[in-house]
Amino acid sequence: MSKGEGRIRWRARSFVLGRGKNGHEHAYCYCRKNVKFLAHHTDGKPDLVRIPPAVLNRCKSITEIVSFHHNHPGLMPLSYGDLKLLGNFGGINEISAHTLAGGVFRARRLERWKTTWLSRLVKLNQTFAMQTAYGAPAGFDGALETHVFCLLLDRARLIQYDYVLDKNLKRRYIVNKDYCDLVVDYIYL
Repeated sequence: MSKGEGRIRWRARSFVLGRGKNGHEHAYCYCRKNVKFLAHHTDGKPDLVRIPPAVLNRCKSITEIVSFHHNHPGLMPLSYGDLKLLGNFGGINEISAHTLAGGVFRARRLERWKTTWLSRLVKLNQTFAMQTAYGAPAGFDGALETHVFCLLLDRARLIQYDYVLDKNLKRRYIVNKDYCDLVVDYIYL
């Protein structure tokens, strides 16, 4: 990552967290090619923010490399909806979710994503849903489920998943770490 991208990534995080103090999701997009701000947006809702209309066409274009940052007021890691954005919009190269509690979750699409993600993702999602629905320990909730699913996609080299767990999610992850590792290993192997 260049120094310029580090600065704009910090600006994106600061923007969405600052605006997100009102309890709504906010988005901030920049171009990773030239490290320039593109647009920001909010839908005024606590659980939804769409792509800023000003960059929608860029996000649809496979020749673009857009970074989409947003906040999650509910302290969740990346959601399945976030991963769908990454899959449905060829111009979105990475998506980041930031929480006020200090969590940072980033998925960057890797080269294999383009050719294998559809069939593999459907299979992984079905198997994963079955595995987590039965036999999950207490405390293994939706936040951990999506986090583990991202770990699984990272293991399959479909995304590069980087994260910093906030204190609450870290505690739940540590308590369930063996189960999380078992699920990822079982499904991937």
